[in-house]
Amino acid sequence: TLLPPPPTTLVSPDSGSTGLPVFDTIPLVWNSVATATSYSVFIGNSPNPKDITMRASTPDTTHIFFAKQCNTAYYWYVIAENNNGKSNNSEIWSFTSGGPAIPAAPALAAPANGDTTGLSVQFSWNSVTGNEKYLLKLSASPNDADVIASYSAIDTTIYITLPFDNFTYYWWVKSRNCSGESV
Repeated sequence: TLLPPPPTTLVSPDSGSTGLPVFDTIPLVWNSVATATSYSVFIGNSPNPKDITMRASTPDTTHIFFAKQCNTAYYWYVIAENNNGKSNNSEIWSFTSGGPAIPAAPALAAPANGDTTGLSVQFSWNSVTGNEKYLLKLSASPNDADVIASYSAIDTTIYITLPFDNFTYYWWVKSRNCSGESV
């Protein structure tokens, strides 16, 4: 009588690995089990097997995973299968995706410090490498405490109609990507 296969052992990435590629492929590899005909791979963001968010089946001992989030912990395990049933879970291993460096703050281009403008204003700044989007803030003072409005942009120029005429505005732009926001 054939039995379900025994559990497999995971090979790579090593449990606890960090800085694995994001928006790229990560091969999940385990050892072959002689009586297995297929494997189910379970992946999630919690070590609890009930919180698994992705399942894939394969006859191979490798599954290519695509990490879609920066700086995120992933947990995975494998179950070996054959016509007589399923093995117990392998050990649960974890790895953490990396991410790009936090981008630098862009240099402001226009309007220049101290300029007098009308209510309709074109704001522009220099492009920053590694940026996914920019956040422009308008304030009544030179700090975050008195922010009047925030605007998100993917380009380096934005047109804004200011809410108040004859008013002194302070403005700055932060660049942002999945790892964080410039200072």
